[in-house]
Amino acid sequence: MSATKRRKLPLRIAALLGTGYVAGGLLLTPIAARAGCDNPAPDAGQTTTCDAAAPNPDSVPVVAAPGSNDVAVDVQTGAGIGVANAHAVTIRDASAVNNAGDIAVTAGAFDGVIATGAGNTVNNLRTPRFPGPPATVWRCRTAAP
Repeated sequence: MSATKRRKLPLRIAALLGTGYVAGGLLLTPIAARAGCDNPAPDAGQTTTCDAAAPNPDSVPVVAAPGSNDVAVDVQTGAGIGVANAHAVTIRDASAVNNAGDIAVTAGAFDGVIATGAGNTVNNLRTPRFPGPPATVWRCRTAAP
């Protein structure tokens, strides 16, 4: 009976396998884990959910992709989006924002939520808080696309 020799993988391949860069023979790029708001750039039909996990408040604005529609942004109780010098949330045609948390712009003359196009819905399920200058909390407007 012949003995089967066990061969060790070269160190470089083993390191790649251990970090998830190689799967099924394909080279993959790493994706950073993200809590707070799970998708800062939703495309058509996608939902962005912001929860109370770190980073909270999330300092990255949520901006729906140009040309997108049917996007939902759900800011859960205890969650927040707090951005400086940008609109906190931008949605486009036939999209919705459901806010049960905090949406704030902490610097600059920007809006908490801006809805462009037609058929958008903005639900503020929470009483707005105004922590004082320079924050603008839950200022919402519609704009031409």
